[in-house]
Amino acid sequence: MPAKRSRKTGSILVLALIVSATASIAGMHLMIVSDLRLRRSYALARIQDAVRVSSSGLQYARSRLGISAGYQGGSVVDPEFPQATFVLDVEPAGVLKAHATSTGTFGDATFATNADLIAPPHPALGFNVFSASTIHLHDTTLKGYLRANGNVTGEGVVDFFGALMTTSGSSVTAQIAPGQIEFVPESMAAPTLPFSAYQSLAATLIDPPIVQGKVCIKGVAFRPNHNPYGSTNARGAYVFDAGHRSVELLDVYVDGTLTILNAGSVTIGQGCHFVAFDPALATLLVEGDLEVQLQDDLRESSLAVDLNGDGDLVDVFAPRLEGVVGTSGSLEIVGTGTLKGCFIAESVTIEGYPTIESASSFKSQPVEGFVVPGPWNVLAGTIQQGTGP
Repeated sequence: MPAKRSRKTGSILVLALIVSATASIAGMHLMIVSDLRLRRSYALARIQDAVRVSSSGLQYARSRLGISAGYQGGSVVDPEFPQATFVLDVEPAGVLKAHATSTGTFGDATFATNADLIAPPHPALGFNVFSASTIHLHDTTLKGYLRANGNVTGEGVVDFFGALMTTSGSSVTAQIAPGQIEFVPESMAAPTLPFSAYQSLAATLIDPPIVQGKVCIKGVAFRPNHNPYGSTNARGAYVFDAGHRSVELLDVYVDGTLTILNAGSVTIGQGCHFVAFDPALATLLVEGDLEVQLQDDLRESSLAVDLNGDGDLVDVFAPRLEGVVGTSGSLEIVGTGTLKGCFIAESVTIEGYPTIESASSFKSQPVEGFVVPGPWNVLAGTIQQGTGP
């Protein structure tokens, strides 16, 4: 019996030792797991802090670019997290555009954020047609986003399929449904047209002919590599002073920028096709009143002129004005051609059946002379992030 009891006691002791060892191992495992979780939580917290610092750096770059478009970055103590720093690398990415990389460091964690930043556009560029005062619609059918700072009147049959915004207290007598009209309490200041700035943009001065006291430009093309009145311009930017004379453009092709100073009035007549070669520049600036008669195609064969420089005389161009068009006086649009972009004037009259289209390029490419002060915008879809080394 004693031998059996001894063996039984020994089995119990072994079992107890096994249970104790298992419990110790489990305890050690629990301590290891808890320590790993603590380390992970600590690392995650540091990474989150670095993310905040990196984002703070990008906001700092936006603010500094709003003060100086030439800001290039550097190492900065975070104004919001004094115990952290971010390093900014800001490089030009075009006209009024920059690519910024912000690397934030917090403790032993780093995180990088980069994005394309652009100068904020003038809010007028959010409209197809902007009038500093009134808009008059005369026997017209159109769809677009119009903005006035005063009364909107109508004459004849008006079919409007867009949206209209004007100031509270203004009257709208045109045939526009109430649901298409928005009244806002404050007027929107018109952009100051950048005539002087465009003269200093290395624009080429031209000297078009004067016929019977009127500047007459007919049957010609303006492109970066072609100027019928002198030397060419790499950006297709041309400027002339009308000397307070009237200006008439007939059958004219513009793949560039045309600035007309001191004009009594400017008429764009039959067969005109204007687009901007450089999306960072306006297409047409007029110091004076502007009448646009969008009618008749522009045919190379009729003029015996290779307008677009592709080596043939078979191209046909529909009447079109595309880009930013600004006039310091009144703007009158007549006809059935295409208007794409933003048209800015002191007052606006639209007659006929023009096709109005919005230009998405304004959202990604600022136009020189048509930006406002303030922090630069983050270009949609360009933010990229990742942990640092």
